[in-house]
Amino acid sequence: METTRLICPALSENDGVAARSSREDTWSTLLDILLGVCAAMELSQQAVERFRHSLSPPSSQTASSCSSSKSAVEEDFQIQNGAKCWFSGWHDMLAPFISENNADLPHLLNLGLVVYFLRESLRQSRTINRDDLTILWGFVHDALVSPQLTSSLSTLSYSAQGFFIVPICNMTGQEGEDDELFRLHIWLPDSQRDPDFCIYSCQALVQSWILAGDGQCSFFEVENVTDLAHATHAEFQLVDDLCQQDKDNHDGPILRNTGRLVHAIRTDSSVHTLDTSHSIEPGTWHALEVASDSLHAGIFLLKPHSACGIDARILGPKDVDNRARTSGQTDITPVLLASSINSIRLWHILFDDGKWHARRSEMEDAMRVFNTALSLCDTIAGFPNASHYARLVHGELGFTNRCLGRYDLAKEHLKEALKEMSLTHHRVKASGELGTVFRLQGQLLEARAAFQTQYEIAKTIGDLRAACRAIGNVGMTNYQLFEQRHDDALLELAIEQLKERVDRARQIKKALSAEKMDPRKKFGRLKHASVWESVGLNRLSLCYTAKGNTKEALTVAEESQIIKIEPKDPTVIAMSHFFYGRALLRGGQPKAAMEHFNASDACTPAIALCKEPSEENRKYLQELVNAGVDMDQVDEYGYTALDYAVFGMDVVMEGIILEGLRLTLKGDIEGEILKRQYESRLRKTYRELFHDKMRPVLLKGGADTLQNLRTVYAAALAARDQEAMKQRFGTLKCVRYSDFLRCGGLPRYCDGVAIDLSSELHPPQRVASEFIIFFSYRWINNEGDISLPDDAENTQYHRMVHATQDFLKIHSEVNPDRLCIWLDYACIDQDDPTPGVTALPLLLAQCNAVISLVDDDYYRRAWCVLETVMIRTLEKSYQKHKWYEYAPKSACSDRKEWTLRAGPLNLDITAADKRLTVEGDRPKILFLERQTQLLK
Repeated sequence: METTRLICPALSENDGVAARSSREDTWSTLLDILLGVCAAMELSQQAVERFRHSLSPPSSQTASSCSSSKSAVEEDFQIQNGAKCWFSGWHDMLAPFISENNADLPHLLNLGLVVYFLRESLRQSRTINRDDLTILWGFVHDALVSPQLTSSLSTLSYSAQGFFIVPICNMTGQEGEDDELFRLHIWLPDSQRDPDFCIYSCQALVQSWILAGDGQCSFFEVENVTDLAHATHAEFQLVDDLCQQDKDNHDGPILRNTGRLVHAIRTDSSVHTLDTSHSIEPGTWHALEVASDSLHAGIFLLKPHSACGIDARILGPKDVDNRARTSGQTDITPVLLASSINSIRLWHILFDDGKWHARRSEMEDAMRVFNTALSLCDTIAGFPNASHYARLVHGELGFTNRCLGRYDLAKEHLKEALKEMSLTHHRVKASGELGTVFRLQGQLLEARAAFQTQYEIAKTIGDLRAACRAIGNVGMTNYQLFEQRHDDALLELAIEQLKERVDRARQIKKALSAEKMDPRKKFGRLKHASVWESVGLNRLSLCYTAKGNTKEALTVAEESQIIKIEPKDPTVIAMSHFFYGRALLRGGQPKAAMEHFNASDACTPAIALCKEPSEENRKYLQELVNAGVDMDQVDEYGYTALDYAVFGMDVVMEGIILEGLRLTLKGDIEGEILKRQYESRLRKTYRELFHDKMRPVLLKGGADTLQNLRTVYAAALAARDQEAMKQRFGTLKCVRYSDFLRCGGLPRYCDGVAIDLSSELHPPQRVASEFIIFFSYRWINNEGDISLPDDAENTQYHRMVHATQDFLKIHSEVNPDRLCIWLDYACIDQDDPTPGVTALPLLLAQCNAVISLVDDDYYRRAWCVLETVMIRTLEKSYQKHKWYEYAPKSACSDRKEWTLRAGPLNLDITAADKRLTVEGDRPKILFLERQTQLLK
């Protein structure tokens, strides 16, 4: 059967000679790259000829068929516009020429376009960012796991340096002068890597784009020597040429000692991290070391320096003659490698995002992202060394929960993180966090022992940053022991240790400022060092105050105020204000002290103290209350000090805050306090119900996700020890579609048409499998004193019926007999709406789809916008829900010409400033919109 031929985009009569030549060169280059991809895949000669026919140069007779592609070439093919636009342009142009008979051709084309994009970016010195590299990797991954190409992917080899090689494109130039080899290099988690043979050089330019994991790249100065005692290594040679190594060689290469002795000295090093790019000149001696428990991978380009080829030279032990390098893994395939890279890349992106949120003290967002990363380790089949990556997340969750005052949960995560960990900086960090939790819980001797161990290990492995933090924690623990024992020697020791912490932090900042490294990582490390310096100075102010040296206490506290922390850490800044205010108060300046005690830049000192409940912080909080500080201020998330005390279940702190509120509130003081206590407990229940119970179900995924979600929600409300939860949150109710049709109008709650799913969720849990549509709509009958959802013509009811009918036409898989409708008028008790309204985000999350009845006023109403914010958040986060708008076909359409369309996920809108029929509902809107953020 004849194959459709791919041809060059047409050239108009207005195109000059230069433009015509440039476009023909572009097409010719792409064809060369595609043949290089075929060579890398080791396709049969018959397959290559088939593609050669499809990819033949353009002829003047056929060029006119691509005339419509000119605008795409001119507009979309600019590399500086990014990979998304660039690939879209090429795909649009190439789509008409892909024959159904060539099912593997789209994947080969995508691999070719990936190589073209990388080459062109290098030529233009354009940095490839995370978004670009994610798109490029997506095409490479899809090609490698594609069933159409799997049978062709027999080319897999194992290098002398301990990594697997998967060729992507082998381009051959004239007489070997312009060869280009694009390939994946993958270091799998294993114990087979031999550090004795990690240093090597080759006569090729090496360019890499890191897809996953970290690698320590070290550079060496190597000189030939004759003295065996002076030699550090011997030079080794591959028995087979490297080109032969790239054949199917699962057993790995054999290395032979050449007898040449060398002396190697490490001269420089850098860390190759996710989404960074690196270049190594030909002949450079270097080693890329990857931890044995971790995966590292990248796309590598090798450009031989001369016709002699790559000519790899390897250093090894001077007393070894020959060494066979084997992977020890016989079941490795390109498909497995691609899947492993994809899993670790997703994990790293989440892990980095979580740490980014944590650096900004956005702990709830950090916890959400870390939990997602943890779920990858548990749910992705074949996740490489899942226990190792899970332990890393447990360490961060220990830190996050500690910052949120959840000490028992933090200890659980930290103990999990410390299981089977070797002496790495991750273990040092987790040990320090565990010591911090001990200290906050008053277990000072256990804390000091943990911190001292952390300090010694950090010094042993050369982790200067961990040593800085550890010695400060040892000092602070000694200060607290001094307060218990009144031993002046402990106070002097604490001062010396905290001074060491400040000095170490300043040294780290100085070294970082001069070091060349990934700007993003440097930015984060500079912030950490600034935080450690600030905290050390604040704690020194405590020691000097205890010693009676008020002048020195003011000096160091003021120094802490001056330190610039970017991005801003609201909690650290608030604590700095507290300690400076405390020193001012002790120095006889109460007015100046109050300015710092009441500082409310995203977080107040009172809120910062309540985030980490402890005996120490309770004492400081009492000092604030005694000074008359306002306890009713809110932070950037809308939470108060009382909220955080309730979250941390610290009854003593809660009592101190209530004491402060009684001093500052006016009017019905006890009534206001009861209201605040109720709202704080409600927020806590939200966090527990969604984060701890419902969100894990959404993250796990699967076809029965929403059914499982309903079961979990119903079980949580029915638990004997959760009676308060059932009182605060309404159960999931809905109206069967058949009953809804029989009503002829919108049913009321008191009509009893709605069924309570929670009462029917018993084995075999048949009702949990119902498909539920949530209707978001505007109450349109506001005449008189009573607001009603519909008018006399039942307009909204008929819109719901028609919208449902259109929905069923689109989704024929939905059985009308299993379809239910959720609407507020029928499913929330209008005489006691609080439990149903309070549970609104959680109820909507259990529905399969949301249909918004969008009239001219819909997006101006606060309740309507709130529901769109909820469904947009859910659909974007979990891809388990559907959102549609039922709206007029056009602005001039009459009321009957409505259509169902997908909801706009890119809609940027907030309910906070929208209209309300009852302005008293504004606090509910603000509260529910804040809780919606928990749905992410």
